[in-house]
Amino acid sequence: LTRPEGDGPFPAVLLITGSGPQDRDETIFAHKPFLVLADDLTRRGLAVLRVDDRGVGQSEGDLATSTTEDFAGDVLAGVAYLRSRPEINPRAIGLAGHSEGGIIAPMAAARSDDVAFVVMLAGTGLTGED
Repeated sequence: LTRPEGDGPFPAVLLITGSGPQDRDETIFAHKPFLVLADDLTRRGLAVLRVDDRGVGQSEGDLATSTTEDFAGDVLAGVAYLRSRPEINPRAIGLAGHSEGGIIAPMAAARSDDVAFVVMLAGTGLTGED
């Protein structure tokens, strides 16, 4: 969790990785796009929560046996964590998902009134069937 300077309460965003085993920075080769995004958003006044995928880095679990629905539940656990933090504005928590995260974010938001906004970064524009 990165936080802006000051006491808050701050709006917050939880970053959701794309498919495959991803660390909290969504490291691709030597690039860390979520680290860069978190740094920029934090400098602009948002708290940012980044998490490792199941079974990656410091997270437990088995990514291979998990479903997209499971990942939406993981996201809602992250939202609950943010709501528990006194420096976070509980009415201004959003989700930003990249690739598969762009599918997971709206799924999670549809299950919770605690999600104030969704940002889809390269999410799908068609159904999986299409």
